[in-house]
Amino acid sequence: SFIALAAHQSGRPLLPQVTEWGGGNPQQQHALGCLIIGPEGDFSERELEILKAHDDVKLVGLGDLRLRVETAALALLSGVRILEEGASA
Repeated sequence: SFIALAAHQSGRPLLPQVTEWGGGNPQQQHALGCLIIGPEGDFSERELEILKAHDDVKLVGLGDLRLRVETAALALLSGVRILEEGASA
């Protein structure tokens, strides 16, 4: 099965999310299927409802800062890669 990470200000921090889906190793139980970054104005209420309706989509927070789409994508991808490499070390 796969998991998707959606960046949203109401989401939990990235580390606990990644730790939960793989028992400390993100690739152990689930493969990362996709990263979802909302538009600059954030997800609409309807979009959030759709995301929350799927068990395999986890909302993750990227901190208190408001990031541009390009920056949020790089921040989320970088965070996942750092955690994956740390788990495989």
